This record gives sequence, structure tokens and C-alpha cells, in this order.
Amino acid sequence: MTFSEIQKLYRTKHDPAERMDLISAILQIEEADWRTVEVFVSTVLLEDTNSIVRHEAAFVLGDLREKGRIGDELGAAALQKAALSDKSPTVRHEVAEAIYCFGGTQVETTLRQLLNDEIEDVRLTAAMSLTWHSQYMAQFAK
Repeated sequence: MTFSEIQKLYRTKHDPAERMDLISAILQIEEADWRTVEVFVSTVLLEDTNSIVRHEAAFVLGDLREKGRIGDELGAAALQKAALSDKSPTVRHEVAEAIYCFGGTQVETTLRQLLNDEIEDVRLTAAMSLTWHSQYMAQFAK
């Protein structure tokens, strides 16, 4: 399945499970305009009505960044916004986990803000992710 096919199908699906499967399928794509993919997945993260679909979008953004397919800007901005504004603790937890591999001081700031989240699992994930972020960024400082 191509990204274009995924994008078209996503817009026609009302069942959240089908939308989640389509977002997950992005990880199987070998070639795409990754900037367009990043814009699409970031939009899903911020706008889909289902928290599990948004959770999956956060996961996909982190995975795409780890693979070097997307940069540090748009995806990180969407993750930061979701971290601080999404009402779902499931989404905030996944954002805390996915954001560690993005660069920039705003990522660390966002993770530190999540240390004060009302949900313990989000706080614990943010603490773990802060450690990962420091280790990840140290690789590039050498």
C-alpha cells in the first residue's frame, strides 16, 4: 500500500480501528515524500477524534524520527502540543515516549512539564524519556 492510498482511505474510514491500522501501515512504507507523511501524521495526532488513533500517530512520529525519515521540527511541534493539551492520558503517555528522539531544547522542556502531569504513568514515562533524550542527544555531541 502506498502513502497516497493510506491517506485517501483514512479520510473515508469512520471506524477508529480501521484508521489506527492505516496509521500503523505507514511504518511499512519504504518510499514516500516523508515531509508530506510527517504533515499528515502530525495532523492526525492533533485532530483525530479517537485517542487510540492519536496514540498511534504519536508512536508513528517517533518511529519515523528514529529511522531518520523525518526531521526535528514539525513532528516535534505536534508532539509538544499534544503533550500539553491532549485530554487523554494514553496519548500523553505515548507522546512522552515518542518525543525523546527529537532534538531541541523544547523537547526537554516539554518532558519536564510532563513530570507534573496528573497521571502517574505519564510522569514516569516522561522521566524515563528524559533519560533517553539525554543519551540520544549525547550521541550527536561527540
